[in-house]
Amino acid sequence: MKLPDILTIAKDPMEDTAVQEPPELLLLMLGCAVQCDQKEMFIERIKQLDLDVQQAIVVHIQEVTDNTENVFNLHWGELPSDQFEGIFKTVFNQVKSLATERDEYSK
Repeated sequence: MKLPDILTIAKDPMEDTAVQEPPELLLLMLGCAVQCDQKEMFIERIKQLDLDVQQAIVVHIQEVTDNTENVFNLHWGELPSDQFEGIFKTVFNQVKSLATERDEYSK
């Protein structure tokens, strides 16, 4: 998942590229909300919304949380050792992706 370009939104919010960024930002914020220490509070508030809205939010939450490339698992000690190779590959790919994004933003 590519991070949203906040500078593009701030510089010219009506630009075509800026219009594409807010959904990415909202997706990132939603993913953070349901994975933070206060996730129960956010989940309870989501449950208070209309059922259609809840279902749409769940789809977007899954878009973030079900993809191992988007979520960094901090509970490695709880995983079987035969899954470590996959985890290391994922971490390597995440670091590589971060380096690429860093290089793109530094241009």
